[in-house]
Amino acid sequence: MPRIIRLYITQSLVGAGLATVFVAGLLMSNVGNLWHLVTHTGIGPFAVLLLWVQCAAVFAGAQFAISVMRLGERDGPAAPPRGPRRPLPVEVTSHLPRVGRKLPSGRPG
Repeated sequence: MPRIIRLYITQSLVGAGLATVFVAGLLMSNVGNLWHLVTHTGIGPFAVLLLWVQCAAVFAGAQFAISVMRLGERDGPAAPPRGPRRPLPVEVTSHLPRVGRKLPSGRPG
């Protein structure tokens, strides 16, 4: 199995575990009276399943993105940046008329 596929499966399982903890925490802390809502309606377990699936997808995607971004990091100290770090001269000009200068219309500026 390719390494990236194994990484994706692993991070998906970690995301599913995080989603399980998150949904259980939501239900146990009774946010918005969620526990009562899902235990006293017929479609409550399906709603919890949908909540878990969506949270698992979000957490798995975040886990995978973090792990992919960390693939390029080295274990040792970061190398200093290469190349010259000289300031570049920038010519700044103004196109505003100076005070006291006459405009083409003859009025003072």
